[in-house]
Amino acid sequence: MSAAPNNALPETVFKRGRWVAWLPWIVSLAITGGAFLWGASAYDSILDPVPVHWGASGEVDEWAPKSFGSVFMGPLIGLGIWALLALIIALVVKTSFRSPKTDFARIQKEGLKREIIAGLGGIVLVTSLLVCVPLGVVISSAQSGSSSIGTSMLPWTILLTFLTLPAMFLGFLYGKRWMQKSIREYGVIPTAEEQLEESKWIAGGIRDDPHDPSIFVPKREGLGYGLTVNWGSRGGKIFLLIFAALTVIPLVVLLVISLVG
Repeated sequence: MSAAPNNALPETVFKRGRWVAWLPWIVSLAITGGAFLWGASAYDSILDPVPVHWGASGEVDEWAPKSFGSVFMGPLIGLGIWALLALIIALVVKTSFRSPKTDFARIQKEGLKREIIAGLGGIVLVTSLLVCVPLGVVISSAQSGSSSIGTSMLPWTILLTFLTLPAMFLGFLYGKRWMQKSIREYGVIPTAEEQLEESKWIAGGIRDDPHDPSIFVPKREGLGYGLTVNWGSRGGKIFLLIFAALTVIPLVVLLVISLVG
């Protein structure tokens, strides 16, 4: 396709397919809504008191009087997190972007919006599973009158926790890929300055500038305020690798212990 004139793309280009970025949010609401419906259908048969917390061994170690709050604690927490992250998106999108002057900047702005929406959507989706799955355990264990569920819940909890960061990164990657695809599809040619700046960022708002020795650098415009990590620096690589190790290794150890034990 021939190069598009500067700032000539219609607004429909940027709205097309935006629902894909919101898909994790929609699925999350469906999971939470399903949990509410399931809990409501089984509410009368749930025994009192209700188990609300399990230890690492799978034994219930905390109970609460039966109420709407104790039975639906998980889905309510999920809805609260959903609303909080949606508010964060609205604030970031409203306050972090300047008005773009070129088609490349307009596509870049839309791509970053999709990164934020889909990236936080990954967190919302995994969180909804984390907080709603225990409701099924509450229903089954309360109906059976058992105070033990073995260790079956712990591995799933660990696995879902482990999936949070990959789910978020996949959302960021979607926004980045959409931007790259749109630039090619519409023949948009960035200025030399825009191209150089774009080459210094990878999905997720992480800087990749080997010429800057700083470990932390200001966040990219459109991704909020504060600092982010510069993967291009030696210190940035060390920091991210240590962070990954401190996040993954404990989860792997806990998973192995729960499966072996």
